[in-house]
Amino acid sequence: MIYLSYYSITRKINFLIFILSALTYISCQDDLNNELTTFKDSINYITIDEVKLPYINKSHSSFLKENGDQFDLFNKNYFSAFDDKKTKEVLTELNTTKNRNSETDYLISINKLFNNSSNRKILTHNDLSYESVVYCLNKERADFNKKPVVALGGGFKLSSEHDNYLPAYIIDDVGNKTEFFIGEKETNKLENPVLVISSHTKDSVKADNDKIVYDSIGDHLQEKNRSINNSSYNYSFNIGSYKIKHRYENSGKSEYNISQMHYYSSDQFQFANDHKGFNLNDIHRRDIDKELFYVKPFPFMPKFYYRNLTYLGTYIVTFECDWYASKKFIAVDGPGGTKYHQLRMKNSDNFYQRIYIPVQYNYIYFHVSNEKGFFRGQIIATPN
Repeated sequence: MIYLSYYSITRKINFLIFILSALTYISCQDDLNNELTTFKDSINYITIDEVKLPYINKSHSSFLKENGDQFDLFNKNYFSAFDDKKTKEVLTELNTTKNRNSETDYLISINKLFNNSSNRKILTHNDLSYESVVYCLNKERADFNKKPVVALGGGFKLSSEHDNYLPAYIIDDVGNKTEFFIGEKETNKLENPVLVISSHTKDSVKADNDKIVYDSIGDHLQEKNRSINNSSYNYSFNIGSYKIKHRYENSGKSEYNISQMHYYSSDQFQFANDHKGFNLNDIHRRDIDKELFYVKPFPFMPKFYYRNLTYLGTYIVTFECDWYASKKFIAVDGPGGTKYHQLRMKNSDNFYQRIYIPVQYNYIYFHVSNEKGFFRGQIIATPN
């Protein structure tokens, strides 16, 4: 009897342990996926020009009060104040050959648009001054005769399928607004102009490069053969691992990107990417402060677009990209002087590391570390 009682009690204890473990696992998963299920059951769709756009059973005003950061709330009133008259004023100014063909965003000051020039509304963040602006995000393909979509420059996660979506609306012929959310893929499909109301600064965080630590250097001298035209060399650059210790997104994943500006002789420069950089990873909040590894091919190779020019090095920024944001100026120091990457970031301080890597004729392993995280890299230079 004693044996049976002990056996019975043991089984009950093990069963309880199993139940508690299962509940703990489910609780952890619920915590990790909480942002995925918040609106999942309430997402419906409207269609504009055959493009499906999600909406939820909550007004944008209520949604932003609960989920918006200081930049979203700063622009919220202007976002709500747009009407058919204001959108036509914006479209008229944007729809010129000069403004539509410009590589840079043509930004319209909302203070000016709403006649607030004498009482400008400014947001100060980390010693930088931001002003509300409006610009067309899809100007290259937009049909300016169609009704514009008005969007707020703040990305939110509605579900696992709808990450980094902007609150938006369209105004019909009688002035009624239909609210929905819009993402990058929908913006790229729509011919309707997508007007984004966001915060912009002309200021730049002062250049202050991070220190490169060389972990190992190959058999060749670092500056060997500098006089030889380095087009006779093959270069490759690989990211081995990285970690971010800080999260700039208020929802969804952190889009961890890298931007490269190659430096040549005669003070010539060439960007190796567009204004969104090259995506290394979309990092989940549970992976903040974890070392992650990069295993895909990386397009670092300097492009010899300039005949008879010698490659000297690369200005690099790792940053958190926001596909919808206006282009911010990120300063990096190097032998060619301080240079600026124009990158789509919500705030001008949303970068991780800034470095200049001089040309190497070696096998180099290095890392760069600061309070925001680190990345490890490898440079290989071999003769053709």
